[in-house]
Amino acid sequence: MKTIVSMLSAAFAVALGSAYADGQVTIIHTGDFHGHLTPRPNLRSNADYPGQMVGGLARIATKIQEIQAGKGGAGNTLLMHTGDTIQGSGEALYTRGQALVDVVDMLGINAYAPGNWDFVYGPERFKALFASQLNSHIPILPEQAKGYTVPPPAGTRWGGLMSNVYLTSPNPSAPKRSTATDSVQGENVSTSEYNNWANWYLANGQRVLPPYTIKTVNGVKVGIVGCTTSRGPQVVGNWVTVGLEFTDCAREVPKFAEEVRALGAEVVVLISEIEIGRNIQILKQNITKPEQHIDLVLNSDMHEEVLDPIVVASPVDPNKKTWIIESGQDGTLVGEVTLSVHAGQVIGMAHEAHRIDDRIAEDTAVANKVAQVRYPYNEGFDTSIPCNVNSPYWNTFTQATCLNGPLSETVGTTDVALHRSNFSDENMPAVVEGSSHDLVVDAIRWWAKSDLATVRGFRYGTHVAPGPITRNDLFHFVPIGPRVGKASRIAANQLRNQIDNSSLAVFSSSPNDPRIVLPRYNNAWGTSSGATPPNIYTSPGAGLPKQGLAGSPEGFGGGWLFAYSGEGFYMNFAPYFKTNVVYNADNTLSPTPPTNTSRARSLTMDVSCKQLPPAEQSTAINPSTGAAPCDVNDRVSRYSTVITRADNGVYVDSWKAAYPAGTSYTPYLLNPDGWQFLAGTPNQPNTGVVDQHFKAGLFSVAGYWYAQSPNTINNCNNCMPTGKSNVVGHPEAPYLLPINVDDDGYAALDENGNPIFVRDGSGNVVMENGKPKIEGDPIDLTVIIEKYLEHLGTVDESNLPLNRIGLVSNDGTQSISLPDFTGTLGFPVMQPLCGTIGKTELTTLSCPQ
Repeated sequence: MKTIVSMLSAAFAVALGSAYADGQVTIIHTGDFHGHLTPRPNLRSNADYPGQMVGGLARIATKIQEIQAGKGGAGNTLLMHTGDTIQGSGEALYTRGQALVDVVDMLGINAYAPGNWDFVYGPERFKALFASQLNSHIPILPEQAKGYTVPPPAGTRWGGLMSNVYLTSPNPSAPKRSTATDSVQGENVSTSEYNNWANWYLANGQRVLPPYTIKTVNGVKVGIVGCTTSRGPQVVGNWVTVGLEFTDCAREVPKFAEEVRALGAEVVVLISEIEIGRNIQILKQNITKPEQHIDLVLNSDMHEEVLDPIVVASPVDPNKKTWIIESGQDGTLVGEVTLSVHAGQVIGMAHEAHRIDDRIAEDTAVANKVAQVRYPYNEGFDTSIPCNVNSPYWNTFTQATCLNGPLSETVGTTDVALHRSNFSDENMPAVVEGSSHDLVVDAIRWWAKSDLATVRGFRYGTHVAPGPITRNDLFHFVPIGPRVGKASRIAANQLRNQIDNSSLAVFSSSPNDPRIVLPRYNNAWGTSSGATPPNIYTSPGAGLPKQGLAGSPEGFGGGWLFAYSGEGFYMNFAPYFKTNVVYNADNTLSPTPPTNTSRARSLTMDVSCKQLPPAEQSTAINPSTGAAPCDVNDRVSRYSTVITRADNGVYVDSWKAAYPAGTSYTPYLLNPDGWQFLAGTPNQPNTGVVDQHFKAGLFSVAGYWYAQSPNTINNCNNCMPTGKSNVVGHPEAPYLLPINVDDDGYAALDENGNPIFVRDGSGNVVMENGKPKIEGDPIDLTVIIEKYLEHLGTVDESNLPLNRIGLVSNDGTQSISLPDFTGTLGFPVMQPLCGTIGKTELTTLSCPQ
């Protein structure tokens, strides 16, 4: 699709005669390759023809060369790349990004803004790939353009730019980044805490890459500022970014835009790996001077295919516009932007989004390089190489497993299209659910034999058409090399908190606001931000762990809704949730608590008899025998139970029943990080023993697990286990442990579904690094999925239930869809670009707002 926008004034039109005069700059944009070296199917509703294959770096190279040739050569264009590149496939994982780097080097990139997943192999690997020759130990001097010299030092691959990533300062005066773990329970990081920390690094911090550069094309000076998402530390755990500080870029963008203009830039381009809504807020709220104006934002992160530029008016000069484009994921689009410049001003722009598909011939040299880097992991896979740290197939994340066969090998079959990329207004919108994630989370639950499994809703992943599933398809779905861990018991309160907290980040309507409206059970009730009426509060609250990330200082936290697997699991989700808070006549907050408490409506699971509230145990009818009451010793039969109400997310009456007197649950005593189970009522934590059923340990839960952060299920801070016994190894004792594989290839679990503990001659559990030692060998999640596919035979609608999450209005009375943005933006999107929280489903959202 081609778009032409003109900003010519009448005087310019007379002088120039057309929108495109001398001083044109053509910028080519690629982004979010996510490890995809070769084409993949396009299973979206916007496929141009059946069987369309999209992407492939060899075809991207051809399209880049075609655009450059049309402009008189590469010297008359700038090729800019943004976003996640060296993660997303088996070849990327097992070479720690080298396979992608070797190919992308051939494209001739002029400027690059890294994505959060480009840090996944650790800071030293990042610096070795992208900043190995950067003299990062040299202090920043004011005379060096307050950053680094322009152009950036030689040796930075692809002209990498990041204005908002710093080396952690050893200076004792450097403020420590505040997190909710440092705050009083029930509070989030305050605005002043965050501002003090971010401002200090802006003024004194030492960057990993230069913040900007200036390039000259056709006589026009183009200033390029780079930013990456502040979510870098949340990739798989803080351990992958030790020694780095990520700010939100709201300060860096205006500072360095002004700086490059002072150095003579006539055009300013922001290359960004930040969620679109947050970029819009930065442009509208932080650009306070004409000399800070950004002309063009080349974005990645959300994987949206922006076919028509999103236009944002300058807050200081409505005649000035900023255009935002994003070029999808996996190399499916290449963007071409031509800016017309006169007298130091951008007066017009043309944009075309080029679809990369099998109608484009492959560049021979790049295709050969792709084949070369793929060969050792496909046709050239060597089964004779022993699995150890020196193997090219060593998984650096599990630190115990290796690739178990060629990536191209078929490991399963599906009758269901597997992906997570539907547009917002379609059935199973990607921001809510996807068939690929449903399959992955089902495999986790099957392996761990848990009641529940949960997986963070990442944006990455390929498309798998009905037919064979290859091993590399699994690495496209799960490219982060995890194992599977299981927590013995969590509470329904923890499950509901996790749903609400993940959705808070996903659907935030205030991407740059550190605090937004939260439900009461998850809120420091009555703490005002000073707003009138005081409708913004701090987070989190009762039911959350005292250790772990409790809130992002930027509101928007990235990602999509988590994927869930549980027998009979279903929930309706209210994306336009807001609490029905009550105010006094003087606009002060009333002590009357709201009754609308959660986005998770009609939350349903099939559970065993002993997990039911007492009131339901006495009336539950066994689905097999028809007898009541149910047998608490029956581990097989399952009973459907609705946990939350449909209209407001409040727990149904039976789930608020008092737990039998004298019963207490013990926390996960072995956790060295100090988790504490928050006993008490929902809004009065730490008031003694558990006294309501939903606060007791009920469901076993499984998810990603890493040895580097052994006391958490990845991205599930709420999944802290509890139990009735404080005796290590007791069937009712709490644990959070990986689920290994036994000698027969099955999960090393006992008859209760607990890990099998290694015991000494006296029968005592053997301890290792402060935790019980368990039987079996480590196993990679992709191998678990292979075993699950073998177990299923063929993936079909009978063994892969879909539509596990429905969308409902805030009062729960009607099913709804997220809005279709095509009418306002000119293209469909996967995620509401400016969020939904605090808005109404009766209003068609527009973005920017």
